[in-house]
Amino acid sequence: MTASIFSKSFTAEIRALLGKAQKIEGTVAGYRNQAGQKIVDWLVLSAPADREKSWAKIGASAQVKALFADCGLGESACKNYTTSVKLAYIHDVPFAASLFTKEGKAAAGIAGSAGRADNAKSGGKVSTTTRKDLDKTLSKALAQARLLNLADFAADLLDLCIDTLPEFKETVLDK
Repeated sequence: MTASIFSKSFTAEIRALLGKAQKIEGTVAGYRNQAGQKIVDWLVLSAPADREKSWAKIGASAQVKALFADCGLGESACKNYTTSVKLAYIHDVPFAASLFTKEGKAAAGIAGSAGRADNAKSGGKVSTTTRKDLDKTLSKALAQARLLNLADFAADLLDLCIDTLPEFKETVLDK
């Protein structure tokens, strides 16, 4: 391995700045999720019991998309957040900005998504395991935390894994 061209102090400075950025991104994601959840809560309180029919009846897609556009989000973000609001509302799950993705649907347990618990094999009781299996499980937990916009938790979990498991390797990144 070639020696780094960057000094240790320079590397530490960059690491600190990126750490701050990650915390800010987590905070921003938290605010976005709060805003989305407020919309879902408003719909739940304001619309009739049959959520799927009421979504169409009140023209919620257009209304929610217009609200996001009025708040300065771009076209693509408006579409994605509107889809995430719809999924959270109709399926009665907490809002997450990533719900519009296959991974987001799977994390929320929405039917028809890959990785949903009732489509997967039962894990069963752990009676034997390997260190490689542990790394794989922890890597999946890291990926789930990131999908749920839990950046601080993911960073803390990763730090714990690296600090306490010297040979820890994030296997989800091996794809």
